[in-house]
Amino acid sequence: MKLKMEESADLSEIEITVRYPAMNHEVKQLYHAIQACTITLQGETDGGSYPLSIETILYIESVDDHTFLYCESSVYDSHQKLYELEECLKHTAFVRISKSCIANTDYLVHVKPLFDGKFIATLTNGETLVINRHYVKGFKEVLGL
Repeated sequence: MKLKMEESADLSEIEITVRYPAMNHEVKQLYHAIQACTITLQGETDGGSYPLSIETILYIESVDDHTFLYCESSVYDSHQKLYELEECLKHTAFVRISKSCIANTDYLVHVKPLFDGKFIATLTNGETLVINRHYVKGFKEVLGL
């Protein structure tokens, strides 16, 4: 891969052009990384509201009509519904893995199949998440499998 950077006073904002011979997993990962730099989610904890870069979020879970954003060492509440966050995170490294969970594939260590068509994913922090069989196909597509 060749990286070229160019400063131009004519531009009012950053412009990124990626040229590639064919779409592959590496290009998709690059796109996800660039996209992640532009999206922040609002998280609340201890009475305060914080902007969270999506690259710091391991997974998002909905429990009893509450949505939680799980980071490495903190958990934040979100006022957004899971389906709203899923829409916001389209074309990023996030993928829906169950009715109540969206996972950041950048934090995956490994995935292994279970007997009933489900998969289990282990994240960098040791947390394990179940990928329900209804979501396995979409999960594999995001990973390029």
